[in-house]
Amino acid sequence: MKKWIGYDIDRLSPSTTGLNYSVLVVANRYFDLPVIKVLVDGDNGQIFTIEGPVRCVYECSLVFTESDIEQIKRWIEMNRETLLKYWSGDIDTSDLVAKLQKI
Repeated sequence: MKKWIGYDIDRLSPSTTGLNYSVLVVANRYFDLPVIKVLVDGDNGQIFTIEGPVRCVYECSLVFTESDIEQIKRWIEMNRETLLKYWSGDIDTSDLVAKLQKI
């Protein structure tokens, strides 16, 4: 796990998520909003909320197809409980990876 400015950040590969993209997950119970970042190119990507209705924070249609967006939302909904536990610090990286379901 990488530590960046007080945040624990893990990069999940497509082989872990089943998505076509890598995903950054952030664990910090002091972060204002539970989110993930779906990477498109290097570290560039789009932010998705994981609490409440799943939504893309910015203009995702400029980066992803509608099919990609729906697949990302389904993956988040399938893994919401695990992602929120990781975000709040209730589980660590090994628990996160063990509990995640592939799309």
